[in-house]
Amino acid sequence: MDALSQLPAREWHLELPSTHEALLRASSLLEEVARIVGLSPERHFDLVVAVTEAITNAIEHAHAGRSELPIQLEVRWEAGRLRVSVQDQGAGFDPEHLPDPTRPENLLHPGGRGVFLMRTLMDEVHFFDGGRRVELILYVS
Repeated sequence: MDALSQLPAREWHLELPSTHEALLRASSLLEEVARIVGLSPERHFDLVVAVTEAITNAIEHAHAGRSELPIQLEVRWEAGRLRVSVQDQGAGFDPEHLPDPTRPENLLHPGGRGVFLMRTLMDEVHFFDGGRRVELILYVS
């Protein structure tokens, strides 16, 4: 077993307002987590981009600028992987029916890019509760 898989399980929680300033708080937390679990700079970047996309989607789409609606951010370290959950209070969406941002007719349309980036940068991405919660999983070796 490697040293990382032997780190004890840990959890971090933040309740964030639906404002872009919340991204700074989330980024600070991810910086701490990356340091604790020894993420490489590349994987730290992937994590920050994916979580930023998830939070931005919650702010701009799910909550549509209603700053009073909270976003729940949970980060869990367990046996060599980070599980990050971002949950909003919006109406939800169907992540399987987003436009493919890589198709030529969608290249100039912003829809679906955030989910595409999350799926590209993370090892696993799962949606729950009708799209109101996304779980991002990053394996750390």
